[in-house]
Amino acid sequence: DFWNICDDKKCHLFFTNDNGSFFRGETTIENFPHGFSEPVVAMKEKREDMFEASNTYRISGTNKYLTLIEAMGPSGRYFRAWTADRLDGTWQPIPGARMNMFAGPENVKFTGRTWSEGVSHGEMIRDGFDQTLSIDPCQPMRFLYQGLDMEKNKKYEYIELPYRLGLITATAPNAISELCKK
Repeated sequence: DFWNICDDKKCHLFFTNDNGSFFRGETTIENFPHGFSEPVVAMKEKREDMFEASNTYRISGTNKYLTLIEAMGPSGRYFRAWTADRLDGTWQPIPGARMNMFAGPENVKFTGRTWSEGVSHGEMIRDGFDQTLSIDPCQPMRFLYQGLDMEKNKKYEYIELPYRLGLITATAPNAISELCKK
């Protein structure tokens, strides 16, 4: 899973290797989509703690960026979160959540029955549509993801699993909403 995001000078390519490493390459905006540097390891953890489906965003009104990376746990897939002051900077875990969990079985509630076994491959609903991939910390965060229906997943081979879309909306203050500067 590859992810591009640009600041005011460079475009950065982020990706994971399904084995605990999060990589970053870069090129100038003028050279994009060509001329990417050799990827460097931006973060490394155990395989199950940093697996796949990374996505990175600029947090509007701040000098911060947010990276979400899918992890694997005993209750299914979930997303962890880190922030950095620059796209080529050091990524720090978001405070206040066990294993810096962003979205997973411990903090996602369903209306009606719990249909999704974990939270997999998703994307934030952004406040624009340009290369900066900005999110507004003053608005409730919304995350569109694929969920695996727990009642149906036992009947299929992996490639045929019945994923469907879900939308998570933050309903309480969190590490990102605390960055809102009204």
